Amino acid sequence: MKIIMVVLAGLVLGILLFGGRSPDQEKDEYVEAAEFFLDRVLKEEYEEAAKDFDAVMARAMPADKLALTWRQVQAQAGAFREADLDIRVVFDGARRISGLFFSPAPPPYGLPEYAGDGADREEEVTVGEGPWSLPGMDRGTTFSSRLFWTTSPGGVKSVTRI
Repeated sequence: MKIIMVVLAGLVLGILLFGGRSPDQEKDEYVEAAEFFLDRVLKEEYEEAAKDFDAVMARAMPADKLALTWRQVQAQAGAFREADLDIRVVFDGARRISGLFFSPAPPPYGLPEYAGDGADREEEVTVGEGPWSLPGMDRGTTFSSRLFWTTSPGGVKSVTRI
């Protein structure tokens, strides 16, 4: 009987503390709130978008300033569909918008020009035996590693332990 009461007390406490939501559900709610906000901005419904601002944001960026800021971002970045733009919507604990940041999206990662030209190779090695024996290392002490060998366009050779 005591075990059941402890389990029930734990469940009630968990529901009170976490609202019965998993972290993924909470994350999804924030994502949905950010998408709703951005949808309002894209539709130029600035009054509706600004309703979710916390007190500090409401003073710093009322709806008319949000509209002006969005127009400036569009002018600098080009039409939204033509330029990659990172938009960060920051929320407080009450799911009110407490920050808004616009920045150019970083370029997509690409391999360096010399990568994949056949001069690169990976090798699995066991340090402590064979050609990878080290003086002063106890016999039988080994560790495995992966080495990445590359040569830059200028002929500089390097080895990276992965």
